[in-house]
Amino acid sequence: MIFILYLILYIFIAILIVQNQLLLAFLAVLLFTYYRSAVWLIPLGFFIDGYFDAFFSVPVFSLAAISWYVASEFFKPRLRGYVSQ
Repeated sequence: MIFILYLILYIFIAILIVQNQLLLAFLAVLLFTYYRSAVWLIPLGFFIDGYFDAFFSVPVFSLAAISWYVASEFFKPRLRGYVSQ
């Protein structure tokens, strides 16, 4: 059941980005990253860049997804340690 909720949130993030609701998408990404790994957002970034045909210029969403993954893996242990204390 939890997997279905994460899948719905993942699809919801994709729909929000395609519909240019970037603030809501950012909040959904924060929620998704807190409970799951941000590595799942990297393929989504590639798919969204493909949708916007951004591979002939700078693939913004792919680079943002990779950067977000690195940042979240760096800060997540500190955040979880801070919240649990």
